[in-house]
Amino acid sequence: LRLLRVAHPHKSVGRNTRSFATLLPLLSTIPDITNPLQAQLPGTVPPHKCYVFLHTPNSPITYPARYSTPVQRAILSELVHTGGSVNFCWSENGPSYPLRPEGEEDTQEYYLTVFSSVRGKVEVPCVSMKNVCDVRRMLRGHGLPLLSGETAPMSEDIHVYVCMHMARDC
Repeated sequence: LRLLRVAHPHKSVGRNTRSFATLLPLLSTIPDITNPLQAQLPGTVPPHKCYVFLHTPNSPITYPARYSTPVQRAILSELVHTGGSVNFCWSENGPSYPLRPEGEEDTQEYYLTVFSSVRGKVEVPCVSMKNVCDVRRMLRGHGLPLLSGETAPMSEDIHVYVCMHMARDC
């Protein structure tokens, strides 16, 4: 288990980490159907096997509560039945493409990052409606269970996703 310590909440989080070992599974990973509070948490995202991030040039706080694009919907339609989720993300110096004007959403391009609980992280430098079918095919394979003898990729990288939208649970 790796925990992050944030020295200053407004500065970048570097590799300021401490390692801990535990013999018990994390309580947050064990569903507790007997807990009445769990059923009452509004906006809780269902569990997912993979999470796709479409990088945008603007902070999600600038978008409406329900924001959707053709590329996002096309990818989500592939993943929704296999335990995947698609969302928008932003980082100050992160990769992104300029937003297209209203009415030209079909030509929008995104830098894509996907995290899979089985196969790790994959990045796609450019996804748009022109290549979304190929990307969906790749994502379908990325979400499949490992084959016999195949090992999951290991990484020491730590990625932190913080919802800044505030209007809903990201």
